Amino acid sequence: MIPLKRRTNAPAARVYAPASDSCSEPASLYAESPDEDSAQGRPPPRLLDQLRDRLRVKHYSIRTEDAYLDWVRRYIRFHNKQHPRNLGANALEKFLTHLAVDR
Repeated sequence: MIPLKRRTNAPAARVYAPASDSCSEPASLYAESPDEDSAQGRPPPRLLDQLRDRLRVKHYSIRTEDAYLDWVRRYIRFHNKQHPRNLGANALEKFLTHLAVDR
């Protein structure tokens, strides 16, 4: 069996919130970047980069990471590229209804 290669173009993992075993931390994805990033003129990490970093810290497989990122992209595109922080439970319900009924 040929081992799968890991992507080499992925950014180094940066942790902005302490890791925990629970998956009930969506607010940690929206955490502000550390002060040293803004002091050095770097833009804050984007949502999908934060999610990717978080999944890597939790040692998820690359395929799982890709699947999760794809679902988040679909969710954002469905809501006309609005940030998930600005969307509520009603938006999630509309997206899930779309997947169940229209798709």
